[in-house]
Amino acid sequence: MIQFLHSCAQFFQSISAFFTEPFRSHTFPEVPWAKKDAVIVVFVSTVLFSALIFGGFYLGVELVNRGFIEAPGLLAELGLEMTTQEAMELDIIDGYGVMSLFLYEHISIAIIAGIFMQVFLQLSLLYAYSRWKYGIHMTQLGFRTLPLKMLLVMVVMLFVLSVLIQNGVVGFYHFFGIEDAADNGAAEQMITQGTVPLPVLFIFAGVIAPVLEEVIFRGFFLAGSLKHSRTFSALLTSAIFFAVAHLNPTALFPGLGGESMSLALPSLAELGSALILMPIYFLLGVLLGFSFLKTRSLYPGIAFHMLNNTAALLILLRHV
Repeated sequence: MIQFLHSCAQFFQSISAFFTEPFRSHTFPEVPWAKKDAVIVVFVSTVLFSALIFGGFYLGVELVNRGFIEAPGLLAELGLEMTTQEAMELDIIDGYGVMSLFLYEHISIAIIAGIFMQVFLQLSLLYAYSRWKYGIHMTQLGFRTLPLKMLLVMVVMLFVLSVLIQNGVVGFYHFFGIEDAADNGAAEQMITQGTVPLPVLFIFAGVIAPVLEEVIFRGFFLAGSLKHSRTFSALLTSAIFFAVAHLNPTALFPGLGGESMSLALPSLAELGSALILMPIYFLLGVLLGFSFLKTRSLYPGIAFHMLNNTAALLILLRHV
């Protein structure tokens, strides 16, 4: 009996050591960059992306107003048997209306172009910024190989814990009568609305996003945060940053999905819908950050991220 109790104590001690070692150890390799550098990369790429999107939209409006662009077919849907230019001369429609209808008609192409433009901007800016300011290669951001056994153990552990977290949070919401909490994510709405072809969605969510997000949020932000912050606070900060970056813009600005393409502020109920998945993203950010701190490698996080996103899309497809 004593031997059994001793074995149990050793087991729980090893489990405790496994989870607390990253916070007790101060041997994480020091990196030259700081967390502000990751914020700068994300902020500047987002500003550039927004400028390109809205600048392109209003450039199209101006070209339509000046008669350089016509949009045949759009007016026929409105029951008007005339050209765009004739309709504009009669003040039936203006350039803003033409571009809004055109964008709404080709929303799937616009979203696909926007996704890949944002990815290109972030990767390009990250590479250029790292090379210009610190003279480093992206391979220094955490691409450290691991033994296969350790990689598999970490991925399985992350997947099991993530399932418990996601089901736990959704179950908590259901307990309080919030039944549609899981339907407010961007991927969920893309599938239900059919705005993005499934192959593109699987390539982006299952391959591109996991690599990009792990490099930015763990390899760049979390590693840089350790320079001036304690390990635990750096982990929490990176998880918050990760969660905020996953806010669904169509939930924050409901008018973006409609024909008017307005930027009206959301109501309290719509704001609640936009924020309702934040606890899940935050806890997943903690898990992924812990994996990076534990292994000093991005590979477990990338592998888990790919597995988790792909499984989530498959489950969504089954229910839609």
